Amino acid sequence: MNKPTDMYLAEAFNKILRPLVKVLIRSGVRYEEFCRIAKGVYIESAIRDGVGLPGEPTSTKVALATGVTRRDVELHVADSANVPRPEKTIQATLSELLHRWHTESLFLGPYGIPLEVDYEGSAGSRSFQELC
Repeated sequence: MNKPTDMYLAEAFNKILRPLVKVLIRSGVRYEEFCRIAKGVYIESAIRDGVGLPGEPTSTKVALATGVTRRDVELHVADSANVPRPEKTIQATLSELLHRWHTESLFLGPYGIPLEVDYEGSAGSRSFQELC
């Protein structure tokens, strides 16, 4: 790549990463933990997507493509099977609820601002139960 392309890519990545880092900081995730997570994402992406890896991915090829040491690649691959996956949450339901609250005209005030709603109400009224 040439320098202007690298500059644009770095700027775009900065804009994408900034809100994610804000969430991590607010959640108490330290820089060292972020680096561990990012290293794991690099390794997993290189293995799954095969970016820059001709043929079958090996720890050496993954290390060369990502810049992560071969030892770290091998440790990650060995440990990633033991990492417990998070339990399923109701995140999709909450996202749908917030989306409806911010887009349906019944729950919007002037200028498209979501209205405060009571918990209970009659059918067709502005209430949290109706929203759900």
